[in-house]
Amino acid sequence: HTYKGKIVDPRDVARELRVRYVVRGSLRREGTVIRLNLALIDGESGRQRWAEKFTVERAQHGPALDEFVIGLGRHLTTEVLKSAGDRSAALSPAEVSADDLAMRAYALWFRGVTRENLIEALGLLEQAVAKNPNSTRAWGGLAFINFNGVVNGWLPDRAAAIRRIDEAAVQLDRLDPDGFLAYQDRAIQALLRKDFSAMLRISEAWVKHHQHPVALGGNGMSLILNGRPDEGIPQLERALRLSPRDTIRAEWQYRLALAHFMLAQYEQAREWGQTAQASNPGLPWPPVHAAAMARLGQQAEAKKVLDEFLARQPGYEAGRIVQRLPGTDPRFVEGRDRLVASLRELGLR
Repeated sequence: HTYKGKIVDPRDVARELRVRYVVRGSLRREGTVIRLNLALIDGESGRQRWAEKFTVERAQHGPALDEFVIGLGRHLTTEVLKSAGDRSAALSPAEVSADDLAMRAYALWFRGVTRENLIEALGLLEQAVAKNPNSTRAWGGLAFINFNGVVNGWLPDRAAAIRRIDEAAVQLDRLDPDGFLAYQDRAIQALLRKDFSAMLRISEAWVKHHQHPVALGGNGMSLILNGRPDEGIPQLERALRLSPRDTIRAEWQYRLALAHFMLAQYEQAREWGQTAQASNPGLPWPPVHAAAMARLGQQAEAKKVLDEFLARQPGYEAGRIVQRLPGTDPRFVEGRDRLVASLRELGLR
């Protein structure tokens, strides 16, 4: 409460608290709602880097308020990393630390999930671990971004990327075995090994220890791959509720489309697939919404969606679907086969 109600220069606050960024906020009650204004201030320049308004119902309490706080934390973390990445990009090579390089990589990733951003981010992360082999942030980024390169088909050497993910896991277990990034890499490894029961156990522990949207999204996918899409849906919905503008929201939205398709809930599958495509048109997920439209008897619209997808993803074939969705549970396999058959009927090779 030292600064409450006082007019202070955020640069003075940053110096006194020895921090790089300052969050400034105000709270106002209006009837049944609470309005929260937040701003992220650069502690050196005093420049405002980001600002946003939030509204919370006063009746919210317990889990609902906890969710708001978790989502706000994710939002602030993203903005801090973006700002720190911008700052470090202006430093000379002699001034750049491993953490600066890692934050530049994260800033790139948070600006959009694309092949170009992924390749550039990986280069920065490799520089970061070479400069400081004890950088947890850099090793975690290497694992996560290599994984996205593998599943999206954006890296020329899949085997090399998987080896790097395994190497990162060793380092994360050494540096911070109970940390968020270590749990994330373990879940990734289990998926790549096709050990789906282990993936589910790990993702459950991940959520238990780290109430985080990405952990919830991972747990949702684990449940789908284990033939339990009805249980995966609430986890994915919660991830989106906590972080509705997340960089990887399209991934979660496609997973929701898949879960509903598995349950033969084709209207919802179509809607989530369309939402996912709008969030990130370049993401090479199979067009679940096209398959759902076909199942709903909307053949012409479905064919158009598939043709547009293939124009964006030339050379995409049915084998890519099995590679991206490698579950072996009989319930999952039935749904995936139904998805592939629907897309083949529309012209997918």
